[in-house]
Amino acid sequence: MPYEENIDIRELELDVNNPRIKRRTEIFQQKLKPGEKIKEDKLLLEMQVMASTESGGNKTDSTVTFQKLQNSIIENKGILNPILIKKFPDNSYKCIEGNTRLSIYKLQNIKYPGEDCWKKIKCTVYDDISEEEENKIRLQSHLVPPRPWEPYSRAKYLNQLIEIDRYKIEDIAGVCGMSTIEIRQYLDTFDLMEEHYRPYCIEIGDEFEVNTFSGFYELIKKPSLSRTIVGCDYNYTDFSKWIHNRDKIKQLAHVRQLERILKKKEARDVFLIEGSTEALKVFAIVGGQTDLQNATITELMQATTDKLNTIPFFQMKTLAQQTTLLEDCSELISLCQICIDSSD
Repeated sequence: MPYEENIDIRELELDVNNPRIKRRTEIFQQKLKPGEKIKEDKLLLEMQVMASTESGGNKTDSTVTFQKLQNSIIENKGILNPILIKKFPDNSYKCIEGNTRLSIYKLQNIKYPGEDCWKKIKCTVYDDISEEEENKIRLQSHLVPPRPWEPYSRAKYLNQLIEIDRYKIEDIAGVCGMSTIEIRQYLDTFDLMEEHYRPYCIEIGDEFEVNTFSGFYELIKKPSLSRTIVGCDYNYTDFSKWIHNRDKIKQLAHVRQLERILKKKEARDVFLIEGSTEALKVFAIVGGQTDLQNATITELMQATTDKLNTIPFFQMKTLAQQTTLLEDCSELISLCQICIDSSD
């Protein structure tokens, strides 16, 4: 049974296999000599840079999130919820969940070695648990709210568990609450990015953008889009070019509209020159319809979608925060559901 204990932070090792930073630590480990470990100061730096928001984000967003958590811990002189650690037979410890919080303690201890509040940290100790039990703890902690890893890291971890460690998808789904379909989509998205997007980034000597995951995920969820891309004589490398640095796909949400864009020659031509935002304007007026009362439901909904897709992000954020947009959308969904239920 796990038990709680305040443990000296010097005895606690950060987890080099933490999915949040693993894509970086793998690079470091390739350069190590046999038996050599990654230095803790390098891990601490990576935790600061790679700590991410629930929805992912760029490095600046990650650093801001790390800073907010650090400020909160400093203000309260510690943490409320214990980190989860694994104790080995030789009495050494590894952090399973809470690496960011442990990093903050270690950084504060370096900065203020005389302050007792940063010398020990509240821990829930799991005594010599198996690797399977360790993975279950990670799954429950980070593949479901409130503190999930950003999507690419989640997908990478799922890929490791299923393709390398040979866990069954059904077992993982039972632990983390994800459906088997969603897990398979995550795996397919990871494979697609590794097979096509990563080689493209290497070829042009540019950074592999993990926050493009949601765009590739939308592609995986919509098989008809893949067929349309191939049918228009393009491939996944072309898609990688379009989405990288928002070259042609200006917003990741525009992937949902890409099939419409590619199927309409006028929109496709605009897309290949100016990108998705301008291409979507081709659909802004359906058949020259300006009389809203006489427009069909389908025309109204499509025109609304097109309009929302072509406004700048900050305007969309303002709409969501300062108007009843979200409530109105929810009411529309409810009305549609009532119509469907009534027809049964």
